[in-house]
Amino acid sequence: MRGTRFPVYLAAAALLILTAGCGWVSGPTFQGDYNPDDNTPVTAVQKWFKSMEWIESENAEGQMVRNSDNGRDFNLYLEVVDPSFLKDPVTGQLISQEELQGLKDMWQSKEWDIEFHDVQLQKVSEENGEATVELIAGNVRYIGDAMFGTKEYKMDDFKTKKGEVYLKWYESVETDPLKQLYPEKAVSRWVVTGGLDLSEDKTF
Repeated sequence: MRGTRFPVYLAAAALLILTAGCGWVSGPTFQGDYNPDDNTPVTAVQKWFKSMEWIESENAEGQMVRNSDNGRDFNLYLEVVDPSFLKDPVTGQLISQEELQGLKDMWQSKEWDIEFHDVQLQKVSEENGEATVELIAGNVRYIGDAMFGTKEYKMDDFKTKKGEVYLKWYESVETDPLKQLYPEKAVSRWVVTGGLDLSEDKTF
């Protein structure tokens, strides 16, 4: 399995987080609306972030909270990942079932965790099938030695450490991996291709 490539692609959302994670308060993932049925660059980034968080459920107090026992929404990730990531780089065919299961297992692992809070996104460009979305506010906290290189929680503030996420418009064709993996979502769509931490001037 392409194990080194997957953590890099996932860790992109963390944007080189450096500050120790103290004073964290859980809350809504985004500022403003989030409708996963929308097909826009901003919604694609929102879906990417949501797919990394534990699925919510009601606790004993009647509050909706993220619960690791619910797992993560791997299908939501499949909707926005660059389809080329799901193909064998040599044959162009869908990755093997073994590789796919490895991705699922890594996605559902409790050895890493990431949580976003009050994130505000803004589309800054869209032209010729490419788009850029900027992170302009909100916070993120994460942990995971193998995934993020830290055994302690760390956090960052997107208002002071802004970043950009790059996307492209993918025209769904017969070779679209979702036609086999998630047929009902095999439509033309925005997919994430990478990003840049503006405060560090480093790509991910």
